[in-house]
Formats: sequence, C-alpha cells, structure tokens
Amino acid sequence: ANGEDGKRCLPFSRQVCIDIPGLFFGESVITRLIPVQRSYNALKNRIREYLNRVAIQNLAYEEGSIENIEDIEADGLAPGDHIVYKRSSTPPKFMQNAPLPAEFSREEDKLINEFIMISGVSEISRNSSAPTGVGSGIALDILTEQDNTRISLTAEHVRNAIIRTAKHWLRLYKQFTVGERLARFTGKNNDVSVLYFQSSDITSDDVILETENELAQSAAQRKQMVFDLLDRGLFNNPETGQLDKEARAKVFEMLELGNWEQADDVSQIHINRSLRENMMLEHGEMPIVNEYDDDEIHINQHIKYILAGDFERDLAQNPELKTVLDEHIKMHQMSLAYKMQPTIPQDEEQIAM
Repeated sequence: ANGEDGKRCLPFSRQVCIDIPGLFFGESVITRLIPVQRSYNALKNRIREYLNRVAIQNLAYEEGSIENIEDIEADGLAPGDHIVYKRSSTPPKFMQNAPLPAEFSREEDKLINEFIMISGVSEISRNSSAPTGVGSGIALDILTEQDNTRISLTAEHVRNAIIRTAKHWLRLYKQFTVGERLARFTGKNNDVSVLYFQSSDITSDDVILETENELAQSAAQRKQMVFDLLDRGLFNNPETGQLDKEARAKVFEMLELGNWEQADDVSQIHINRSLRENMMLEHGEMPIVNEYDDDEIHINQHIKYILAGDFERDLAQNPELKTVLDEHIKMHQMSLAYKMQPTIPQDEEQIAM
C-alpha cells in the first residue's frame, strides 16, 4: 500500500517533459518541433533548387541556329566549350532568372523564430552571443529569464517525480522495516554520516526539496550575492561584530569551496563531529568531551538541536534525553571556561611559591 492515505497505487513515478491532460504519457518539446522542422527543411530544399538553377542556368537559342545541338542536349555545356551558330542567326545566350522572392526569406526567419520560441533555445543559449540590436544588460537579463522560464516547467516535473519517488520509499520503509535500520549518507567534503531509524520513527510521508531552484539564478549570481552579504556584515556575530568560525565555514560552503579550500576544514570537522554527538545522545550514549574539541562550536550545535523541532519528538521517545544533553553541554562549558583562564608563566609561578 504505497499510495496516499494507505491506498494502493502503481509502484512507480511518472516523469514527463510536458504534461497533457487526459493522457498518461506526456509530450516532448521535440514532438512540437517536428512540424516546424519539416516546413523548414522543405523551404531549404526550394531555396537550394533555385540556387542550383541560377548556378547552372538555361541556354536559349534560335531553332536551327546550332549545328551540334544534339551533343549539347545530351552532354550539356561544359565551362569553356565553344558554341558554333549559323551566320545571320541570333546568338545563343543564357536566360536571366528572376531574383529569389522576398517571401522565402521572411518565411525562413519566421520558422527560425518559431523554432527558438518552442525549443526555448535563444541566441544567448545557442551561440553565447547577444541578438542583433540588443546591447543593454537589462535586455540580456530578460532574455535569459525567458529561456529559463521555458524550461522551468520541465524542471518542475522532474522535481515532482523525485518527491513522489521519495514518498514511495517512506511508505515502503514504514510497512516493511523490521527492527532498527542504519542509513549512511555522504554530505559536503565527502563526510560520511549514519542515521539509525525504525518504522515507528516515520510519522509522515511529506517530502520537500530544500535546495532552491537553480534556474532562478546562476552560480555566479549566487556567489556574488554571498560576497555582497559578506561586505555588509550580515554574517558577522551580532555580539562581537566579527565573523566567527561557524559562519566562516558556512560562507565557504555557500561559495562551494569546501572541497578544495583547506582554510576552514578544521571548523567543518568540528561541526560534523558535534552533529554525530547529537545522534549519539538520541540513542542514550554520552559522548566524551576531548581537550582538543572546539567547545564553542559544539555548544552552538547542541543548542541548535534543542531549539529544532526534532528534539521534541526525540524527547517524547526518550525522556532522559534532556538531562543527558544538559550535562554534556555543561561539560563543554566547563572545558571552555578552563581554556579561557589566563596561563601563569613558570617563572612567576615559582616567585609566587
């Protein structure tokens, strides 16, 4: 029973490019382009026929004026061939073809515009160049947004299919999971984490995508926005006015520099370790507070866990969780206070003795 409200449904998710009401299978953009492509090919063939006729041309001559007309009709007239015609007759000449009608060019431009409009591939996406007559930055941004809008519907269908598939997984885990299961997942910087869960832990099959739509803005625009917010000091700690280690690691993550930038690896590792300690506390295990732990980062991550909605759910299943977590935070606070004490030099210590 992998459907909504405990009902049975087909065990797969349908993903389409363009949804058609009343039909199971969707439609592709290529299907809509086929008639336009056929019309364009037919027009190009007519233009090619005209160009061939202009290049070859037709020879006009007076009847009976050329002696070897049979050879010319059979083999054609090669470049440089001499034509012998009778005296007092009209010399043969090539016929002048009419110019290509302007309707051909207008029809070609019309088909190209239809192709661009249906496919959503403008000159910016196709050639990385601005269209003719467009030079301002605002106009280029509008054209880029139009391209993204044309493919946003297909991207939305992809996201919906992923959400429906995830709901199927949750419903199947809810029905058939026996005992405690272990899920392993990999995050940023190839950090591997584990998650213990039971079928009773799955209380809802609501699934949302936390990642924002990448079509709304490019990677360069997102990075520029991070730099603007960083210049205005919005990432700084309100109490100290400075950029702390946790916010600094978050900035590197948003800039997608965590995989190769080594400046903030230690802070990120402390954050990941504190998250693993939260999982250990959920299962009644008391993590060890080490001397080399960054107590400030650990305290902040534990407090975030307490303020989150998952803590209330875990507290209902394990009433002793709050006591254990408070004791663990106090241990970090004591360790931080000990590290903040000023050190007395050895010479002054001997004088005091």
